[in-house]
Amino acid sequence: MLCKADIDRFFSYVEKSPTGCWLWSGLRPSSGRYGQFSVEGEPISAHRFSWQWHKGAIPADMQVCHSCDVPSCVNPDHLFLGTALDNMTDCISKGRAVYVHGERHGHSKLTETMVRDIRTLRLSQKEFSELYGVSKSAVCAIVKGRKWQHVT
Repeated sequence: MLCKADIDRFFSYVEKSPTGCWLWSGLRPSSGRYGQFSVEGEPISAHRFSWQWHKGAIPADMQVCHSCDVPSCVNPDHLFLGTALDNMTDCISKGRAVYVHGERHGHSKLTETMVRDIRTLRLSQKEFSELYGVSKSAVCAIVKGRKWQHVT
C-alpha cells in the first residue's frame, strides 16, 4: 500500500524539464537505462511506478513505453501501454533501431576484405571455410549474396 511518504520520496527524484519530460534523477542501475524506485523494499522501474500511481494497474502482457523516447522520463503524459511488438514498432518507426552487421558485429569472424576475397572464388568454398574458420554454409551464403549483402 502506497503512503504519502512514498509519493513524496518519488517526486523528490523528479526534475521537470522545459520539454515536458519529468526526468528521473534517482537511482539508474548501470545494467539498465531506466530509473529505479523501491516501495517497501521492492524495486520497480520509475516509469512503471509513475504509470501505476497516475493511471492504474499494468496488465501482465503490457509494457510501459515512452512516446518522448527519453528513458529517464516518468511523466505519465509521455507514457503509453503497449505490447513488446508495439514498443519495437514504435522504435523502428522513429529510426531508433540500430542494426549492427558485418565486421562491426561482436561475433563476426570475417572482415569485409575477407568477404570480397571469398567472392573472387579463387579457392573452393571448403578451402575458404578452412582458411577463415567459418562453416562451408557461411561461405556459400556469402557467395550467393544471402549474407554480407552490404559488401559490394
